[in-house]
Amino acid sequence: MAVPTITSISPNSGLTIGLTPVKIVGTGFREASSTPPAAVEGTGVWQQTVSVTFNGVEADAVMVGDSTTIWVTVPEYFGDVSSVPDTVDVVVTNLDDTGTAIPGETVTESDGYTYTRQDYTAEGALLWICDQLLTWFRRNLLVNTVLTTDPEYAETPADEVIALGELPGIVLVGPAVADDPLRQIPHEQDDNEVETDVYTNEKPRRAKILGFQLHVFSQRKSEALNLEEMVDGIVSARGRLRILDHRGGSDTLNLQMKLTETWAASDDTAAHIRRASNYLEIYGAKLRIAHGNETGPQVSPDQPVSWESDADPLTLELESGVD
Repeated sequence: MAVPTITSISPNSGLTIGLTPVKIVGTGFREASSTPPAAVEGTGVWQQTVSVTFNGVEADAVMVGDSTTIWVTVPEYFGDVSSVPDTVDVVVTNLDDTGTAIPGETVTESDGYTYTRQDYTAEGALLWICDQLLTWFRRNLLVNTVLTTDPEYAETPADEVIALGELPGIVLVGPAVADDPLRQIPHEQDDNEVETDVYTNEKPRRAKILGFQLHVFSQRKSEALNLEEMVDGIVSARGRLRILDHRGGSDTLNLQMKLTETWAASDDTAAHIRRASNYLEIYGAKLRIAHGNETGPQVSPDQPVSWESDADPLTLELESGVD
């Protein structure tokens, strides 16, 4: 009889939704025999030799590396919601060939793992991408570029107001978030490569499209037309938004960008303001903050992607000092 021991659990904390991969190091963990027992031989089911529970709940997956190492996927937290963050016991039990606990071959690591909630006050990927998109427009075209909140979430969508201190200006309305219709993520491209629509098979649930209504404003028609042409040119020429990993890593995110509609122009004759509008889509966003949590308003995957609101998306308000 081998009584197991636990010397470390790493990481020793994670979200209440579970799904965190954890490595348990110790001794005496029962390894699978080289020949499966008759009860499971030929069934394709691998023999489970160890049970691991967190707060009494079986782990979602258990893999015994050897007698000193177990890899597990942490189960969801089912404890008292008012107790989170909650530090719970981790129990490892050796099992016999029938999957029954072997008497005396169990170990409990008291307070071995802590369940926590997602920190919704931290900056997530959605906010970071929006900020980088604004910076991209300001760097490449016009400093006077602003972002509204999505008018679909305003109490009175038709009264959504964005203030510009001067003209000309660029206004992005959004973001709206939808599943990628192809359910996949674009290839990353090097600077000298031509952008394509080739896709990889990365986890499809993580592929999202961010949609923005894009408007350029000017008091001169020629200036508005030039802005329209320049926006079209820089989006088409570069075709991507390349940003550093906002979580401090060394990776970069290469998100595809494209304008999806023909430009539509409208004039406010009373204020002598020209507006040209289009739709901008960003592909390949990974909005899952951690282990299954996603941010942003979600569009049902069985609905067509559409960013257009029934109401006029915004009313432009010019601050004092604008001629």
